[in-house]
Amino acid sequence: MIDIIIIGAGAAGMMAAYAAAKSGAKVVLLERNHYPGRKMLLTGKGRCNVTNATDPQGIVAAFPETGRFLLGPVNRFAPDDVMRFFQDQGVPLKIERGRRVFPESDRSSDIVRALRNAIVNVGVQLWPDSRVVRVERVENQGSGHIFQVFIGGSNGGNQDAAHSHNVLQCKAVIIATGGLSYPATGSTGDGYRFARKYGHTIANPFPSLVPLETAEMWVPQLQGLSLKNVTMRALAGGKVIGEEFGEMLFTHYGVSGPIVLSLSRAVVRTMQKGAMAQGSMPQDTMQSQGTEASIILELDLKPALDLDKLDARVVRDWTSLSRKHFSNALDALLPQKMIPVIVALSGIPGDMPVNQITREQRLRLVNLLKKLVMTVTGYRPIEEAIVTSGGVHIKEINARTMESKLVAGMFFAGEVIDVDGYTGGYNLQAAFSTGYAAGVGAAEYCQKN
Repeated sequence: MIDIIIIGAGAAGMMAAYAAAKSGAKVVLLERNHYPGRKMLLTGKGRCNVTNATDPQGIVAAFPETGRFLLGPVNRFAPDDVMRFFQDQGVPLKIERGRRVFPESDRSSDIVRALRNAIVNVGVQLWPDSRVVRVERVENQGSGHIFQVFIGGSNGGNQDAAHSHNVLQCKAVIIATGGLSYPATGSTGDGYRFARKYGHTIANPFPSLVPLETAEMWVPQLQGLSLKNVTMRALAGGKVIGEEFGEMLFTHYGVSGPIVLSLSRAVVRTMQKGAMAQGSMPQDTMQSQGTEASIILELDLKPALDLDKLDARVVRDWTSLSRKHFSNALDALLPQKMIPVIVALSGIPGDMPVNQITREQRLRLVNLLKKLVMTVTGYRPIEEAIVTSGGVHIKEINARTMESKLVAGMFFAGEVIDVDGYTGGYNLQAAFSTGYAAGVGAAEYCQKN
């Protein structure tokens, strides 16, 4: 009989398989896609931000609501362990801004290949094109319980899985099916269904690390424009709920990019809770109420300069451009694509010579550059989120082993659990840590049973 069946060959599932097999268990890893690690191939813009080069406490701090639960798994398999694992598999790593860790090659495929090679080398059987349609826990001839795992094709196949070759038996099962983000990679919520069947509470899944939609008509005009070294703040009811420095991207529906994704976590949670000045209201109502009920984004285009220094720079730039029209005197300050928008928002005629611009008009421009306001009307669907918030409730999982407190022999790992953190390698670290803990925990369970 198989010791452990792992459902889902993503980051958590493959690491769980490796840890379990290294611990002496006979492991079968089921993946509904033809290739493992499809979602990992997309992370970090195809570069795969494998972890963050901080200590376990730094990882825990990146999960404000659930970090305490992760303390055990992250201490057991820390960022240093993750980096050592990949380097031992022949993947050189590098550390970039924000202590983000990437493969030196900038190819996420190298990370997926390393994981696949590692599990094969320790004897894991990888079954691709195998979607699990049902998990049953049954009596084992009076000597405890075993699991029967019913397999269809990659698209569901034989839903009844009545034939014996579509049913596998095992002592323990690890559910590592992911959340609901990027469903094309296989994250379609199957794990929630398996867990709910055995009484587990599923915290309402919603998108985390997701692009934001905005109301202003000028935003789509900047579609495709990427800005670096800018600061963005998110405010709800006049209170700052988040601030990030780095890179952002304008889209046809609003804003995206690293700092927006980081801020979105607080924005979505605030909208979910209805924690704004006007009090609680349903999300759909908030998204349709416009400016009064929405969260505000303030974009600082020149965070290195305060108002006085930025004003002095504008004066200095315009000294040699005194006869130029306003719309032609902003090249040193702004990307070309942004100039028409800023001109329109400033209220200064574009054909006005800069030597005729009043101090009041100039200060209005300076304030605009320091506080370009956008109104959040919503966020993109969960299918477009990098990470799913919500999932199997952590109060029902043993944090040391990842075993269910409700069902002996059932373990969970990765995004299927209700843990989600900031962007920057933290979520993949959580996947590796919980996967490793689940693999070792399931192997120990099998040894005892």
